[in-house]
Amino acid sequence: MFEKLAAHFDEAKQLLLRGVIRLAPAQEYGVVTPLAQVVSPSMPVFIVGDDSYQAYAPIAESPPPALRFGSSDSICLQQFTEQTSLALEELAPALASSSVAMESIIAHALYHQQECHSLTEAANRALLSMISGIPDDTRQQLNANQGYVLPILMAASSWRLHQGPGDIEAVGGNGHEFGIRLRGSSRWLTCQADPPVGPRFSGKHNEPVLGAIGDSAVIDFCGLGGQSLDASPELVMLWKSQLPTNWRNRRDALVDASTGVVSARRIADTGLMPLVHLAMVGAGPEAGILGRGFYQPDPGLFTALKHQQTRG
Repeated sequence: MFEKLAAHFDEAKQLLLRGVIRLAPAQEYGVVTPLAQVVSPSMPVFIVGDDSYQAYAPIAESPPPALRFGSSDSICLQQFTEQTSLALEELAPALASSSVAMESIIAHALYHQQECHSLTEAANRALLSMISGIPDDTRQQLNANQGYVLPILMAASSWRLHQGPGDIEAVGGNGHEFGIRLRGSSRWLTCQADPPVGPRFSGKHNEPVLGAIGDSAVIDFCGLGGQSLDASPELVMLWKSQLPTNWRNRRDALVDASTGVVSARRIADTGLMPLVHLAMVGAGPEAGILGRGFYQPDPGLFTALKHQQTRG
């Protein structure tokens, strides 16, 4: 509908079901996209990287209802179109004259006890403080949308996985399967994508939750998110009754100190699964966000990897 290939939701759905519109894994194209959001040909994207490699991520819409939560509410398209215009007309010129250093944004967020995935308000403030030349009303609007920075953090993490010396190059889920792609391989190793767990929002207790979806797991596999949970006591309190008892071990056990990212070999050797912070997206026809929680991949994914390494 954004590309004007369909006039309404039912028509768009039929185009997908008939294969007229083809979906493909975003990370195969250097793109990372949050939750259920897709990236289509004319959507503007943020670019994060250096002279040798760039990663891309879409513009974040307003808070829910929103496309990234799987909502088909007509207001989502309107809001996304408005955010697209704002990004092209106001942010693009400002960023063209002065790029933003992501490392300092991440350091600022961690200092303020936010792990850069479920909690992004501090990172969002830091981002906006580094962009000059945008109108005050635009700055206020983006400051109120705490998740605006999230896709940009995802692109930074994807860039790091791609360029770093670690053994995992891509990671994410599509609601049905969750997988990793090892460095130098074109094949995804996958397992069933179970739903994230966590406290539900009021009135959302009986609705089914979609399996782990989106590319934002790149953040957690870069040592942030679930591997920096001890930096965010607010989340520990929120999830304390549901977290695994050994949640504190994740960073020391799974993150390679020399690369700063989660190591597939360490997962296979320890049997500990990374924690991936994810919004809980509804699996029903109305979709939408039901809560925020965390996901742990099926250990079988990494058991198979250990056997593969042993044979190698």
